[in-house]
Amino acid sequence: YPEPITLSALQQLLDDQTILLSYSLAEPQSFLFAITRNDVQVRRLPSETALRESVQKLLAAITDKNNPAPEEYRRQAIRLSQQLLQPISTMLSGKTGLVIVADGALARLPFEALFLPGTPAQGDLRKLPYLVRRFAISYAPSASVWAELLNEHRASAPKGFIAFGDPVYEQRTEGAIASALRA
Repeated sequence: YPEPITLSALQQLLDDQTILLSYSLAEPQSFLFAITRNDVQVRRLPSETALRESVQKLLAAITDKNNPAPEEYRRQAIRLSQQLLQPISTMLSGKTGLVIVADGALARLPFEALFLPGTPAQGDLRKLPYLVRRFAISYAPSASVWAELLNEHRASAPKGFIAFGDPVYEQRTEGAIASALRA
């Protein structure tokens, strides 16, 4: 396990364009820790139960192929955007990168499908102000793991390598390449 990172060390790793949002879900209230290179804010959020219900409703609305519910998705995406992002909307100004450290049910939430806080979410779903249109979004299990991944030095391979395969997509006794080579 990586050593826990200090706040000052984390802030040094963040560039001016990136904000780290770390969520901690609990009862009767949850918390959001928003960290940039020069600022830290802690905001109270709704309870874990309330957030879990909203996440479940949003996921059901976008994953049920037999019964799509675009208006329910819109309602839940607006609600979650207001609950999870509106409290720190001023900190998002000028940022292009989000690092999400999710907790509990939020680990299943595709933040890319949420809307920019404070923007209207009316009209055609294809043209709405999704987070993914403005931010490069990445996820990490913790701020310490994110820091370790940034600092990881990977050794380069000593030799180049290229591989080819003969995947079998249907049940056959022999792959197409193998039979062609024998011919």
